[in-house]
Amino acid sequence: MFDINFIRENRGKVEEALRNRNKKINLERLLELDEKRRSVITEMDALRAEQNEVSKKSKGGVDAETIAKMKNVKERLKTLEAEQGSVEPEYAELLSAIPNMPDADVPVGKDES
Repeated sequence: MFDINFIRENRGKVEEALRNRNKKINLERLLELDEKRRSVITEMDALRAEQNEVSKKSKGGVDAETIAKMKNVKERLKTLEAEQGSVEPEYAELLSAIPNMPDADVPVGKDES
């Protein structure tokens, strides 16, 4: 599977390689999914960190406001996990469909010959 960081940093090269290999892959969609996936993961990590922090501080008990807040956090995490689950299959499919970059010495043609 291709490294998404390489695609982000070298989009032009990847697009050119896809054209040279006569492959039609929607890089724009892949990068949109990547951005959404990363933002969801970042928010999930922040919410989990908040849960852990509250858990560490609440050894002596918690008030009703904190309990309500943690319920909201838990619900938001469920929503985000579902969102990530809906993005992952298409993201993985697009990412795995990208072929390796051809060597600079390989001539451009319609097929392998």
